[in-house]
This record gives sequence, C-alpha cells and structure tokens, in this order.
Amino acid sequence: MALDLARAFTEAMAAKDLDALDALLSDDVCVVTPKGTVLQGVDAVKRYYSGDGFDHLVATTEDHDFEAHGSAVRHLARQVYRWKETGEEAYARPLETIFEFAGGKIVRVEMRILSQNGSAS
Repeated sequence: MALDLARAFTEAMAAKDLDALDALLSDDVCVVTPKGTVLQGVDAVKRYYSGDGFDHLVATTEDHDFEAHGSAVRHLARQVYRWKETGEEAYARPLETIFEFAGGKIVRVEMRILSQNGSAS
C-alpha cells in the first residue's frame, strides 16, 4: 500500500492534479521541498504547487525507482528542467524523495537533491 501511495503522489504531481492529493495526504502532512521550504498541511502543499513555476523552464521527473525502506518509501528519480520554448533539456539532477505514512495516508514527504555520487547535498 505504501508503494502505491508514493507512486500515486508522484503521478498526481506530474499531472498537476492537486485535487488528487486530498485522498493521498494527511490533513497535517509535512512536505519539505528540494530547496528546504517546509509546507505544513495539505492546503499549503496545494497552494505552493498551484503556481506556474519558472518563466522559461518546465520541471519533470524521469527514471523513477521506488523501494520500500521499513515503513517508509524511497523514491529516486532524475529531475529534469526543460526550456518551455524548445523542449530541450536545460539541466538535470538526481532527486531523492522519502515518504512516511500513517493511517493509510502520506504524513511526510522530504525531497533532497543528491550529488552525482548519490549522497544528499
């Protein structure tokens, strides 16, 4: 079930289906973005991710790998930024996301940019 919730969160974020987060996240979820911004509560998460993002870049994740770690799930992916105008890759970086769960919902999501050797930066 935990792996399914982590995958569903990742799919909802990729599709910008923020309404789907209501069924996945606990009301008091804590999300830590790659920049270290702490979002407390599902409404704060939806507000933060409802914007248009960067003026000239679109961020996506590719090469997904989900694995269970005890009661948590670790998701490794390649975060890719592409130019909106051309679709060409501007840059990419390895991203680790750790999901924690309680009561059948996600209670914590922590995203970290990894160095090229796989350690958190």
